[in-house]
Amino acid sequence: MKRAFKNFIYYLANTDPQVVKHFAPQDRFIPDLIGMSVLLAALVSTCSVGYFLMSVFGGSTKQYIIVPIGCILYFFIIVMLDKGLFLAQSSKALMIRGAIVMCLVSVTSVPFKLALQDSKIETVMNNMHKQKQAQAYTGVAKLKADYRTQQQVLNNQLHELQSEKNRMERMRDAENSGLKLNGRSTGVEGKGKRWKQYNNQVKILQSRIQALKKTINKHQLDNTHQTTVAEEQFKIIKPEQDQSFISRYIAFKQVLSTSDEQERIAIKEFNVGMYMLFVLIELSPVFLKLLLGRANHIAIQTAQDSAFEKEGLRLRKAYMVEALRLAAPSAIDPNQITEGDIEDSIRQTNQVLKNNRDSYKSISGQY
Repeated sequence: MKRAFKNFIYYLANTDPQVVKHFAPQDRFIPDLIGMSVLLAALVSTCSVGYFLMSVFGGSTKQYIIVPIGCILYFFIIVMLDKGLFLAQSSKALMIRGAIVMCLVSVTSVPFKLALQDSKIETVMNNMHKQKQAQAYTGVAKLKADYRTQQQVLNNQLHELQSEKNRMERMRDAENSGLKLNGRSTGVEGKGKRWKQYNNQVKILQSRIQALKKTINKHQLDNTHQTTVAEEQFKIIKPEQDQSFISRYIAFKQVLSTSDEQERIAIKEFNVGMYMLFVLIELSPVFLKLLLGRANHIAIQTAQDSAFEKEGLRLRKAYMVEALRLAAPSAIDPNQITEGDIEDSIRQTNQVLKNNRDSYKSISGQY
């Protein structure tokens, strides 16, 4: 597992794992540094994008498909970009990578900003939801308000009739007992003409009171029915509290607009700090590329070329040993062959080829 991870780091650094051992001691740390910076930037970028996708598609069944696929694709895109970044010799690659990071971080850092203001956002969203509910509840509220107004009018009328009936009863009783009451009774005891007038008034008022009570009861029953129907309709059409990413972002903007000056400055400074943290981490390959410069790239390339040359020399030695073994198997000791022998043999072969070419030139006379 450790060897596989090491090879993956070398792959991210565009370095062949087989030739790292041939690097100069001062250059061996560079592939590890490059590979780790590419991996760190890719992981941080992928995590931020994954959190962004979960925030946008949270609560939807599509998130179980979109989030993994999006993270995997984004991880490999960033890895390929950063691998190409260290191979590029032009500053355009740095500018393109920087522009991509700045644009992506400005978007992917939004969910983290929302999470930091979660409690205030919830308060704003609850208030907005209450306002929407109040608007949807207007019909029910109007019915209740109209009922209270009409009920108050009817109760006032009932109170007036009841007071008048009580006054007529007192006048009638005074007339019957012969008492003088406010100069309105005759003072003659008995149920005379005036008593009959008051008694008729009492009966009329009593009937009006009974009719008004029936009206009040009917009005109450009608209002109860209408209110019940309206309440049921409200339950069907009442707005649910929206917890989507866009709604939370709108609430976040309201939090910023309604906060006082010092709080807005503090939030802004914190958001800028978090933004710069993401930028620094995700741009670490760019900064490393600038710090290493072209000289380190040339040093690595030279080390790799030297390693490949040594590997080629080893293969040539193996081929020559095999060739000599086939030519004179009993006279050759492979352990006796040195690098100088191989070079001498190569020089002799090249000299023979040169002599043959010179002879051909002199004979042909074409050159």
